[in-house]
Amino acid sequence: MYSLLEPEYVMPVLGEYRHQYAHLSVAKSYGFEDDKILMLDNGDVVKFKDGNRLPKMGTVEVGEILVDGSLVGDINEVVLKDRETLARDGVLMVIGNIDARKRKLVSEVQVVSQGFMVENENPELLHKEIRYLEDVVNKEITQSRQHFLKLKLPTTYRNLIEEDITDDYSMGFAALPGFRAGICSPYNFYDLDIEVETKLRVHPFMVMDGTLKDYMDLTPTDAIEQIRKLIDEVKKVDGTFTSLWHNEPLSDEKRWKGWRRVYEELLVMACEE
Repeated sequence: MYSLLEPEYVMPVLGEYRHQYAHLSVAKSYGFEDDKILMLDNGDVVKFKDGNRLPKMGTVEVGEILVDGSLVGDINEVVLKDRETLARDGVLMVIGNIDARKRKLVSEVQVVSQGFMVENENPELLHKEIRYLEDVVNKEITQSRQHFLKLKLPTTYRNLIEEDITDDYSMGFAALPGFRAGICSPYNFYDLDIEVETKLRVHPFMVMDGTLKDYMDLTPTDAIEQIRKLIDEVKKVDGTFTSLWHNEPLSDEKRWKGWRRVYEELLVMACEE
């Protein structure tokens, strides 16, 4: 179709974001440059004059309509009851990468819970989740990161130790970069109440992607400089620099445009002598 129509611009509009991104990839394979492919959010306004795209014209307010099958805005009672159940009982998501051909897990598994009592306040729930996850992935679960970095010390770590978790990656600030534990290298959690050094290895991180963009509202260039300062401090003490990144910034799309470069620069700076 691209060869037939030879359009000047391409604007993926149908499907979910992953479908639009796939459309973008196809367009690039046909030689379209980035400035000729328009990836838009709902409400974005685009205008053309004499065949040329004008600068961004702003946005218009748009709402969302709930769609079920062929129905729009007319949801039956059964569907509503299902949603009430989800709202009451919560949602548990298990995230991992699977090799489709070999049917094997190829990454560490992350468990994300929303809408019900957090595990660090409910050891019975934590135990059930871990055992269930081990049954699903057929693999021993030994590592943990608390969603939203929620730590209730010493309760959270004691519960993890009770479940034979050996490593945790939750020790860091959400709103600011820095050294939450006052140290930049992994260490064994020391339980002050009982004066015991435990076997739980805590891996503190210095910075998170969402901290730089959402909390501090930094540009990619400013974020790189912030990371550089942290890496320099870690190198002064021969420490371990650890950062926390999610998948979305690495897509380099929409609100994360330009942030893949931040991660790439981080790797370069961390490896420099």
